[in-house]
Amino acid sequence: MNLNYLVSWGPEWNYSFFDTKYNIWPARKFVGDSIRYMVEEFHIDGIRFDAARQIQNFDFLHWVVKEAKKAAGPKPFYCVAEFLPDEPCIANIDGPMDGCA
Repeated sequence: MNLNYLVSWGPEWNYSFFDTKYNIWPARKFVGDSIRYMVEEFHIDGIRFDAARQIQNFDFLHWVVKEAKKAAGPKPFYCVAEFLPDEPCIANIDGPMDGCA
């Protein structure tokens, strides 16, 4: 069994993979559906993304933050990233997050 794709918390997700057969981004769909469910059912007002540096995909992070805020509707919604070591790129004007923890 090839374990090169494993990290300490399990297999890595491929947020860049688009499945042409089903016309979806499978990892993005799963994460987006999960976040929309939490926002709509539990009325959360923010999310903290742990290990955001390991995701290494700002396009995905921009997308998931947009989806979360869209699900929240007009109420304020705050997205924070654990991005170690701290760097302003995650929460600056072009960054996907509202803050960094």
